[in-house]
Parts: sequence; C-alpha cells; structure tokens
Amino acid sequence: IFCGGKIMKILIKQKKWNMFIGNMVLVCDIHEENGIFSIVFPYGDQKVSLKSNNIDRTLNYLEKLFLNTEIQISQKSA
Repeated sequence: IFCGGKIMKILIKQKKWNMFIGNMVLVCDIHEENGIFSIVFPYGDQKVSLKSNNIDRTLNYLEKLFLNTEIQISQKSA
C-alpha cells in the first residue's frame, strides 16, 4: 500500500493487520460493518480505538503520525 509518499507494508496474519511503518510494526484488529471501519491497536499501555469511513485516509494519517513520532524520538536520543 502506498501512503503519503512512503511505503507502508501490510501483512494480514491470523486476522490481525501487521502494518510495518518505518522501524515499527503496528498490530491492529480491523473490522468493517456498514461501510464503517473499526481499528483497534495497543499503544504503550493503552488500547487505541478508531472508527473511519475511509480506511485509506486513516491508514495514511497513522503512517504520518508514527513516522513523525519515530523521527522525534530519534532526534531526542541523538
């Protein structure tokens, strides 16, 4: 899947979406009902739950968000 100028690789394994973004893997449960996608994934010690009617735009946003977070973390540790 091509998102936001970067390449996000997605592997669906055992009904989980494994999204490879930069140096991280985001493991999500994604379900669709009546055109609304429910996306659930762990982040730290929290469970994040999103609803979207446009899965492509939402995945693009998540990719940008996590790539930006990864860049900020690497700059702080440098």
